Amino acid sequence: MSTVWIVSLVLAWAVIALLVVVVLSLLRQLGEVRAQLAAGVLATPADPEDEGLALYDPLDPVSLPLLHDGGLGLGPSLTIGGTMERPVLLVVHAPGCESCEGIEDALVTIAAERPDTQVVSVLGLGEPFAREHADQHPLDGVPTVAFDALPPRLHPESTPSVVGLAREGQVAVLGSPSTTPHLREAVAACDGAVLVAGPDSIRATVWGETVPAWGVTDSLDVVHVHPADPDPEVPSLEPR
Repeated sequence: MSTVWIVSLVLAWAVIALLVVVVLSLLRQLGEVRAQLAAGVLATPADPEDEGLALYDPLDPVSLPLLHDGGLGLGPSLTIGGTMERPVLLVVHAPGCESCEGIEDALVTIAAERPDTQVVSVLGLGEPFAREHADQHPLDGVPTVAFDALPPRLHPESTPSVVGLAREGQVAVLGSPSTTPHLREAVAACDGAVLVAGPDSIRATVWGETVPAWGVTDSLDVVHVHPADPDPEVPSLEPR
């Protein structure tokens, strides 16, 4: 076989391999977009009348119908908000979302490590896909709810996302953790939340923000957001 034919065949296979990589990449992106569309994340713009969510905001009690109780015997629903026995970490994720890969395994691990915090899986899928996924892939020790079961003000703009509530029913964690260490940090912030410092004190992280918390010792990312018109007699905390 001549050199020209050999070079031609090599180039042809190189082009084919490149096209396969491009197609696989597009399919993964399409899966993520479809997952978010199914959850309603990208389907409609946010209602300007919906109240946004911020750290220290109180959440009134709301009952969330369960798709699966994680084997915990919780009954048909889970009530969050108001004064609670345990803090709650809502983790919104969607099967098929590239950034959500490994989230479900991480939830099972962390729920076993930190039973004092109620970790909740929120499937970013519409019915009946969320129910079907929960039936086929139940999470041991982690109750599962559908995205549509959340109050509108708890709906995130993307997946994965978390909303953490302290025992007092106030928002203690907001962000988009995508790894097991991130989720551990979010759970620790919910469990050790210090709410008396608010509403101007926040703790910035690489994945989001939390209220100051006992047991979270990294002092490099603790910041203080100054009020617009601070009281000159009250000392302020500079970023550390």
